[in-house]
Amino acid sequence: FVMIHLHFWLYALFGALLFHRLAVHCLIADTFSTRMADVKLTEEQLAPFKAGRAAVKANPEIVTASIAKLSPATREVATKIRNLVCSDEPDASKLAITIKGIIDALPEDVKKDYDAYNMEIAKALGLLPKA
Repeated sequence: FVMIHLHFWLYALFGALLFHRLAVHCLIADTFSTRMADVKLTEEQLAPFKAGRAAVKANPEIVTASIAKLSPATREVATKIRNLVCSDEPDASKLAITIKGIIDALPEDVKKDYDAYNMEIAKALGLLPKA
């Protein structure tokens, strides 16, 4: 009986700790997303993003072909970002901040692959200055 009672209290304590951790995580995530939603980029900051977005929307086949060559982890992120870029979201600032948050949260190996892919796409779409 004592062991059952002890197990009950341990499970209850463990459950409370998990709930607390989840609640804290949600609070932090809500605070972050609220703060990020309030951030607005200037037109000067948004100009390169808008140019890239227009180029991707005009040439989706180039992006799709490049995504197919990526590793599975990088392909998933690149597809998600391509879908966001090609979406009908009118707030470019919100979209750019969301995409930056996705990229910043990537593991280093995936981020490195994504950055290389992003440079390849920028070259293919003519978005980089001529050397």
